[in-house]
Amino acid sequence: MYQMEGNMSVIKGLLEKRGITLSNSRASGPRSRLLQQADVMLSKLSKFKSMSELDNEAVTQNWWSPKPNQDQRRIVMRYAGMTVDDTSAYVPNTLEAITNIITEYKAAIMETSDADWAAEEAKRKKK
Repeated sequence: MYQMEGNMSVIKGLLEKRGITLSNSRASGPRSRLLQQADVMLSKLSKFKSMSELDNEAVTQNWWSPKPNQDQRRIVMRYAGMTVDDTSAYVPNTLEAITNIITEYKAAIMETSDADWAAEEAKRKKK
């Protein structure tokens, strides 16, 4: 219907000039989705000024628990609203400790391949 092929590079350039990151598809595999989630978590944490900002957040949204357990907080990888098995850890209830462990989780994820996440993806498809 619309003939825009010749103008697409112009439109793309104008959008990118405005800071819009273009993508043909969403992060689809578990590895890319976890990396995307890690970036979201780190971005959120960078905006927090106090530990109380971590409290009362939705449980399925963040990698940290909604409330501390004494002087620690549980951290677990999540994507698509589910936790990732064998990724739960307790860290001191400080913004620095939580940021550090999520940074380490991201580094570990970066060392994996999509094939390493096949069992996790298969588990999710069964549900």
